[in-house]
Amino acid sequence: EMDLASFRIKDGRMSLSADNNSIKFKYAYGNTTQTASKGELNADAILKRGKQGKFELDINTLPSEICSGKECWKIRPAKIHLTEYNVKFKNLIAAHKSQSIKLDGGYSFAGKDTLQLDMEKFDLDRLNGLIKEGFNIQGKATGTAKLITNNQNRKSLLLNINSDSTVIAGKVVGSVHLSSIWKENE
Repeated sequence: EMDLASFRIKDGRMSLSADNNSIKFKYAYGNTTQTASKGELNADAILKRGKQGKFELDINTLPSEICSGKECWKIRPAKIHLTEYNVKFKNLIAAHKSQSIKLDGGYSFAGKDTLQLDMEKFDLDRLNGLIKEGFNIQGKATGTAKLITNNQNRKSLLLNINSDSTVIAGKVVGSVHLSSIWKENE
């Protein structure tokens, strides 16, 4: 059993098969509680050696779904590339009705890269399982967050996010705009 934000993952079943350098992965779970959550994550992967002989993994996410109560998020096919020092995402999108989150770009532990998170009408209530109890945040967020790395492994965070009908700890805040430029070690 595992809790991931407001999703409870319980009674999981994993299927993994490999043939030469190909891997097929399927993880399904189905809770039987009153606030039932269920889901199925599917992916194919190719394990290979990169230019310098190090292992790399090319992952293709396949249509998948994560549900909590009556809310089901569809995960669309996307590509993920993992190396020793980098992870790259190409159009990893999860969507539920008018809400969506998209991860695109990369994160590098040894070089330059930009990882971008785009949100469209994302229900902030989903974050309450990750933050301090009693904080209770509500609202719909739309915008972009970018995490940028450079050759000296310094990081920068750029935010441009708007939230409508925001409530924090039971207090109506209304419209909120988060904007930041943060550069590590400067």
